[in-house]
Amino acid sequence: MIHLWFVGDGDLDGIMVPRLVERTLGVPVREEVRRWPRLHGRGYEKKLRFATLQAEDGGAGGLVATVDADRNPERIRTLRAARDSQRTIAPSFPTALGQAEPHGEAWLLDDDVAVRTALRLPGDTEVPSVRHANTPKENLQRLHAMSTRAGEPLRDIYRDIAASVEIARCRRPRDTGFKSFADDVRAELASLSVRR
Repeated sequence: MIHLWFVGDGDLDGIMVPRLVERTLGVPVREEVRRWPRLHGRGYEKKLRFATLQAEDGGAGGLVATVDADRNPERIRTLRAARDSQRTIAPSFPTALGQAEPHGEAWLLDDDVAVRTALRLPGDTEVPSVRHANTPKENLQRLHAMSTRAGEPLRDIYRDIAASVEIARCRRPRDTGFKSFADDVRAELASLSVRR
């Protein structure tokens, strides 16, 4: 098991992103989760630096920071520049970055098998492609409402879908930003799973 800090836009990011990282690395993760608005500092460069320091002080092996593109599509560039800047002045701390297009629910919706499995839907249930879905969040909520798990909290549903996602089954991982995120997770954090 590896200990990681996670920073994301919303509460549900803290539910699904750790499971996506577990699937990507193939190892269990013990997570500590924070939201961007709760971090000290103004701007993403200062907030990322603060999160890095907290993760290091908390004994975590690495940091995973994600943002949604629907609020500002340039945030991933800002985060990458902040990570590069930090590495010029301090020892490198494993930090994986990702931006979901338009938001994290797209990463889940893109694997129709994971969605059907987690929601216990019949195999012929149509799961919209993220390319044709107006909002992945609304599509997941609609599928949840028509499933046998309709009475269960959405956070449990997101966790279960994320725990089943396989990038090889995703239909448009480049478009959603998931491929780039998964590549960064492997590049930054794979060595932690070997040392555990």
